[in-house]
Amino acid sequence: MSSESVIILCGGASTRMGSPKALLKINKKTWLEYQIARMRELDFSNITVVLGYSAKEILKHVTLTNINVVINKRPERGQFSSLQEGLLKTNDEYNFILPIDVPVPDRAVWDSLRTYKPYDVIQPECNGLGGHPLLISLKFKNKLLAQPSSYRLDFLIREEKKLKRVWVADKKVLMNLNTLEDFEEFKKLC
Repeated sequence: MSSESVIILCGGASTRMGSPKALLKINKKTWLEYQIARMRELDFSNITVVLGYSAKEILKHVTLTNINVVINKRPERGQFSSLQEGLLKTNDEYNFILPIDVPVPDRAVWDSLRTYKPYDVIQPECNGLGGHPLLISLKFKNKLLAQPSSYRLDFLIREEKKLKRVWVADKKVLMNLNTLEDFEEFKKLC
């Protein structure tokens, strides 16, 4: 089996949410702790969390034991720059990428994506739409790192010839918890 890691992107300003998404509460945990616990339930041991705007506040309230923590010192450059910072700290052949505002999907999603590892970008698809997590190869990682920090991941994905979209049933791959209302609706599902 090839080596793989997970990068959780948690460096945004959370302006629509009104407070850091990582610190929202669910089942007596912060959202970031909840996401990490779900990853560990799925047997991930190599987890990297990229922090940015609220890094100090998050580190004050969240215990990140056995987690690779990367701080994007210039988060105003955008999410792509946080992804680049996280990728610079991984040495794995494959990297899963999950924004903090996307709930961790079920095991079947991760397993489905893994079956297409010869591709450079593997993306779950539900209801005809692409979602997260993405699974990227070392080759695509290097392509990402060669771009300016102001670039956009969706542009690179559209250009990618070795892209595989994989149908999955788990609608969490399409969720985007950007507002308190979104988050409260998700909590009702838990």
